[in-house]
Amino acid sequence: MFWYSWLLFFLLRLPSLFEPYWYGDEGVYLSLGQGINHGLTLYSQIHDNKPPLLYYLASLSSNLPAGWQVLGFRLLLLLWMIPTIYIFYLLSQKFLSKSLSRYSVLVFIIFSSIPLIEGNIANAEIFMLLPTLAALLLFYQPLHSLKFLFYIGLLLGLAFTLKVPVAIEFFFL
Repeated sequence: MFWYSWLLFFLLRLPSLFEPYWYGDEGVYLSLGQGINHGLTLYSQIHDNKPPLLYYLASLSSNLPAGWQVLGFRLLLLLWMIPTIYIFYLLSQKFLSKSLSRYSVLVFIIFSSIPLIEGNIANAEIFMLLPTLAALLLFYQPLHSLKFLFYIGLLLGLAFTLKVPVAIEFFFL
């Protein structure tokens, strides 16, 4: 079932790499990323209402040739989701039986990859899952040391630079 899950992930993600640009926010992120690559200063010379890390991620693909930027950004998201899914799997094993954990991963793969809830677009909510889930996984380890708490804070801080509402998770930990 493990390999079928990964196959399903790639099959669900593959169409998003080739579908035309249709979600306005991706264009905004790429425009700001391009501005960063041209030396503009965020929030003074070029501005949007989100934290900076998303724009720096977009800057990785915004200098690709015309027509390839959205593909590059979505490919980055596909690669980003590989460790996200694995961490979700590890986290689900802490709370669920082995079979329920596998099914929860399948549901996670489906809903984080289909257009129904915009899981297939390069958006901050999807990118913030990796550091947030990694922080939760560390939090639920049996032994807590100051080092673990530091890493949890670091990961949630990283997630915060993608999307501000992650502060809610920090508050509840």
